[in-house]
Amino acid sequence: MPFRKNFKLKQFNLLLVFSLCCVLAYFLLPQPYRHYVLELRKFTIVLELGIMIYLLSSFNKLRRHYKSLQLQFPDPAFNIRDSIIQIMGNRLIYRFAATELIFQHYGFIVWGREKQPLQDYESFTVHKESGYLSVWIALVAVIVIETAALHFLLYKWSFPLAITLTVLSIYGLFVFISDLNAIVKRPVIMNQSTLILRIGYRWRCIIPVENISSAELVQGEFTTTDDTYMGAILKSSSNVRINFIKPVTIDKLSKSSLTVSSIIMNIDQRDDFIKRIAELPAV
Repeated sequence: MPFRKNFKLKQFNLLLVFSLCCVLAYFLLPQPYRHYVLELRKFTIVLELGIMIYLLSSFNKLRRHYKSLQLQFPDPAFNIRDSIIQIMGNRLIYRFAATELIFQHYGFIVWGREKQPLQDYESFTVHKESGYLSVWIALVAVIVIETAALHFLLYKWSFPLAITLTVLSIYGLFVFISDLNAIVKRPVIMNQSTLILRIGYRWRCIIPVENISSAELVQGEFTTTDDTYMGAILKSSSNVRINFIKPVTIDKLSKSSLTVSSIIMNIDQRDDFIKRIAELPAV
């Protein structure tokens, strides 16, 4: 039985990779050879249509499960992922679909505020003093300039290749916008019972306040151990270490969870945060 499950998993993953390769080959190959790609695609189109029908039929289940998770603990990024994995399964194609939906959620919905999972909470931003915004602007500017230059350079040599690279660059810009929007909308929050540490949708850690040992300032050169998680937006922006009595779990969006005893990250209002942690009854 485990062999059959693993075999199906490999089939699904290979189908995804094969489909992506066919799309790239169609745009990159010269015109006379493209019909070979179309002939090859006939062998998989029926299976892919079946998968699409299966996905559409599961949409209502996904929506109901997502709404149920949102009512329990509002967190769109991780609830989208958990809903897809719970209903569809933990396969590469579904994890990929979950990541894309999260990118779209934060890439297109850039206005308004996100409902936070705690009541009567205090928030601490992580994007204002980290230097990430300056890096973000520089990277976006470079991508825009290079995309325009490469497009006109490759246009004369290969129109499909120029279009492919332009689309990939635009998608990269979209991911950058999504990442920044999530970081702004998802600050560190805490109330009298719970502390939620997070950087956008990159990672999240939910900690009961009675499990917090201390919070301390870090700057310049600092030491780390194997059970310390480096969670700052930029390593150079790290300014706070939060220590725990018992190990906590770091939930990462597209990777396996980690168990750590301390987290080093960046918080804009670091002094206020450290003071607030010290005032907690359990600390």
